[in-house]
Amino acid sequence: DGIAITDSDGYYVYMNAAHRKMFGIGATENIRRINWRDLVPAEASARFLEREWARFEAEGTWRGEIPGLHRDGSIVSQEVSLTLRDNGMLCITRDIGERLRLEAVRADLADPALAGLSITQIGFARGFSSSAHLSRSFRARFDMSPSELASATYEKTPFHRRMDPQVRSSVNFKPWLRRL
Repeated sequence: DGIAITDSDGYYVYMNAAHRKMFGIGATENIRRINWRDLVPAEASARFLEREWARFEAEGTWRGEIPGLHRDGSIVSQEVSLTLRDNGMLCITRDIGERLRLEAVRADLADPALAGLSITQIGFARGFSSSAHLSRSFRARFDMSPSELASATYEKTPFHRRMDPQVRSSVNFKPWLRRL
């Protein structure tokens, strides 16, 4: 988990290696010039300040999901726990990007409309670059392999929806059904 501490103006005074890595901040980079708002997309920061800040100040803690902003401009899916301190705040972050991608793969594999796609196609579409990594991560998260879920979905899927989507769109079932 990433751990960071800010001063009362929101500038970092401490950031562990995991937090630095999550946001692309070098090990020797001076963090005292970085404000927490620099690591959150502007619209997400404004939304947090508008909707959550007053409650955070009143209660002294806040927990939820808020997108982060990596130095390369990419979005970091993260779960955040904040604790208000007299002289700033303590922030604990967890990168939840892989968990969200795995949940999306699981939903896709359970979707009969996608039964014609391979596990690899679905995994790559969801950001996995290795079928082996997808399979290991999926099993660790859901206690079953992606192929076990895909097989169960396939067996429950009506035959006409099992076909490759390109083939399915080119087949006209009406003449065949009339002959029955």
